[in-house]
Amino acid sequence: MCQSKVCAVCSPEGGATRRNPGNVAPDYASLHPGYRSLRWLVVALSMAGLISACATSSSTPVTILATSPANDWKESAPATQGMDTDILAKLQQHLREHAPHIRSVVVVRHNSLVFEQYNHGLSRDDLHEVHSVTKSVTSALIGIALEKHYLHDLDQKVVDFVPELAEVARDPKAQDITLRHLLTMTSGFKNKEQSIDDCLHFKLSSCSTDMLDLFHDDLIKFAIKRPIVSVPGQTFNYDSFAAHLLSVILTRATKMSTAKFAEQYLFGPLGVSRYRWPTDHQGYHDGAFGLELTTRDMAKLGQLYLNHGVWNGRQIIPSDYVAASTRKQTAGGWPAGADYGYLWWVTPPTDNVAAYFANGKGGQYIMIVPSLDLVIAITSNQGPQRTTGIVREFILPATAR
Repeated sequence: MCQSKVCAVCSPEGGATRRNPGNVAPDYASLHPGYRSLRWLVVALSMAGLISACATSSSTPVTILATSPANDWKESAPATQGMDTDILAKLQQHLREHAPHIRSVVVVRHNSLVFEQYNHGLSRDDLHEVHSVTKSVTSALIGIALEKHYLHDLDQKVVDFVPELAEVARDPKAQDITLRHLLTMTSGFKNKEQSIDDCLHFKLSSCSTDMLDLFHDDLIKFAIKRPIVSVPGQTFNYDSFAAHLLSVILTRATKMSTAKFAEQYLFGPLGVSRYRWPTDHQGYHDGAFGLELTTRDMAKLGQLYLNHGVWNGRQIIPSDYVAASTRKQTAGGWPAGADYGYLWWVTPPTDNVAAYFANGKGGQYIMIVPSLDLVIAITSNQGPQRTTGIVREFILPATAR
């Protein structure tokens, strides 16, 4: 079953999911003048779906927050916001009949929700594990903590918040690592994300007992005990442990859990209706993965960044921090092959078109295309290639007007 909506145009439809592999979605590229300039974005998004996560949150209770109707999405007819309703109707049909791996899609243009669809009997109220999209939420919280003066600046040393670093780090250069280095994944720590993921999920017999014990019992020590293989600030190396250390630092600097800090300064103001966020064995919320959000609330984070940190007239994240987060800070690399900001992936401008995105394992995305005033949130059960195809084949072409 699926539930879908092209806002103010089509009523929700439901029906058994059907598959017809013989039918290929039409190519609408010729209808969208900016399509070719955004091809790089779609390629990067596809590669980024390789991002892995190492935690589950099935045992973590759902937190339900009181929200104000003022924070609900304003819905609009797509044509009113310059969207092609015929193409969106074809997207609706494609999702229903040919894309059972897609769990949900929300499209927002000009600050109005113009399209949403849910498969598998899901609805707007269902939570989705967003995997490494969590990292971008953690980044937002760091920006807020700076504005609230819980943190002084991004050049503060990690060791100031994690004194264990001085005690167990193998290399004295570890004491030079700053918050900025964690945000840009240039800490210098040795990290093999794929190898660690394989070890924890698929090849436990190949892992050392010490490694497994450290990972499960003391994630902080596991993260900071790794050898330094490059000068901090010099080399990008995708590192989920860096994002988790930022959650630890938030908790220690604010004297409240990362989730409670988010409720007060991010989720509450945005009107996030519900979420689930697991913790490690020491009680710190996972800064890299595991967060669960509704698709509508994922889109709110995207709109917040598109609005330079403003929601409903209120500055939630400093605008200069949003700008720095979503522009190139390092050349990035695996797994997206894109530039990197502060825990956001950034595509290079082509033909005056630029974009940035958060993503997680299995095809979870928040995509922002500022020049089109466009936000897309997608959740999926499979990899990126099949997920981002709907952006290339339907959503971008529908934004031709």
